[in-house]
Amino acid sequence: EEDLLDDQMLADYRQWSHLLVMTRGPYGCTVYFGDEERTFPSPKVPVIELTGAGDIFATAFLVRLHQTAGNPWEAARFANEIAAQSIQAAGLQAKMDKIKQNL
Repeated sequence: EEDLLDDQMLADYRQWSHLLVMTRGPYGCTVYFGDEERTFPSPKVPVIELTGAGDIFATAFLVRLHQTAGNPWEAARFANEIAAQSIQAAGLQAKMDKIKQNL
């Protein structure tokens, strides 16, 4: 969301893309798929470290999108959960352990 300058930019991206995902940090994400728009809230969790949360979200989203044969709604729900788990630990190994513990 912070990378979008205005509503027109969002409208342009939606026109150019069949699937668009906008992350909103602690507020979750919004998925634009075809003509549909759905917002998925993030789980409320204690924040230890935010580093890598966006990358982890993107990876989790794409993996789940593939696993569900293209279901962006399930992918968004899953990615929010994984990203929320990742911010509850500091350091890569601790983040991986936290995510594995909760899968």
